Amino acid sequence: MHQRSCKIYKSLKPVTQEDESNDSDATSQPIFQHTSTSTSTPKPIPGIKLPKSSTQWSEANAFFQLEFRCLDAITDIDSFANRFQEAIYSYFAANCGTLKMKSKPVEHINRDIRRLKTKLRNLKSLAQIDTRFNNEIRMLSKQIRAILKTNKIVKNDNNNISSQLKKNFWKTCKNIFSNSTLQSPHLRIEAATNFFKNTLNAGDRTTFCIPN
Repeated sequence: MHQRSCKIYKSLKPVTQEDESNDSDATSQPIFQHTSTSTSTPKPIPGIKLPKSSTQWSEANAFFQLEFRCLDAITDIDSFANRFQEAIYSYFAANCGTLKMKSKPVEHINRDIRRLKTKLRNLKSLAQIDTRFNNEIRMLSKQIRAILKTNKIVKNDNNNISSQLKKNFWKTCKNIFSNSTLQSPHLRIEAATNFFKNTLNAGDRTTFCIPN
């Protein structure tokens, strides 16, 4: 009886019905599923270069608009995100190129080796009490040997003059020639001038003598 005459109840009733209808609409919409169960750690990939002109950006924008229209409806958000990222990465990698991955500096490698050796010593101490650490010790020892081998290759590569010339030609030349001893010629300018003139004017079978 009170509900029929109460104005507050009449004003709240439509709102309650509207909320219930919104809840039913929300439950009818598809829910994104996370079905990815991969536990593997992804490996790093080279970085990509980006367009430098507005024309290239416009072309990329047009490509992505057409490409993403062809994607399927979002039922699994993980697979959709992977395809989305792969499409962007593949486009810029193919059209703009990738960046060279920098090798880790030698001082960082040495720091890693010291840290791993410390961990190895601790594991060996624990293995005297519990033999379950033996497998981890073998894996860690193998990892240290691999890093040492890589470090040796890097050092040999840095000591190779041909490799240094390929990386930085002028800096390598400067380092080589700055260490050489500066020596003045032992002959006068007039004697050197006459020697080279005679050399250029001589015949094919002429025998030459080094000037005093």
